[in-house]
Amino acid sequence: RGVGLSEGEFDKSVGETQDMLALVAQMRERHPELAAAPWVLAGFSFGTAVAAQAYAALADQGDAVLPSALMLMGPAVNRFQSHEVQVPGDTLMVHGEQDEVVPLSEAMDWARPRSIPVVVIPGASHFFHGKLLVLRQLVQAHLKVKLD
Repeated sequence: RGVGLSEGEFDKSVGETQDMLALVAQMRERHPELAAAPWVLAGFSFGTAVAAQAYAALADQGDAVLPSALMLMGPAVNRFQSHEVQVPGDTLMVHGEQDEVVPLSEAMDWARPRSIPVVVIPGASHFFHGKLLVLRQLVQAHLKVKLD
């Protein structure tokens, strides 16, 4: 969608969400044996808007096989949300305390009305420089709970 040498144009998360839903449908079509397998929907920064909207679209459609886990890292959901979305209360949302791209207050403003806890990594920037091991531990712990 217009990044690097890719075709298309940036669509402020609308088309990108449709792309993600098409990918989910394609995976299910090509790999029916995975239909009952647990799966995870995750996003980083702009990708959090896509992941949250894709989750909400699947839930709104009454999809029987929703992701086992939703994870939003360095969330920029507020900036690219094309419509109001609801996500599960056990969504893992991780934000850097020193995020220079998306202020922590912006992430909290999105999480607050949805009662989504926000894990704040002290001293972390938007890209979690020097804090990726902590981020990995949080993701692994969440996956262990959600996929076991």
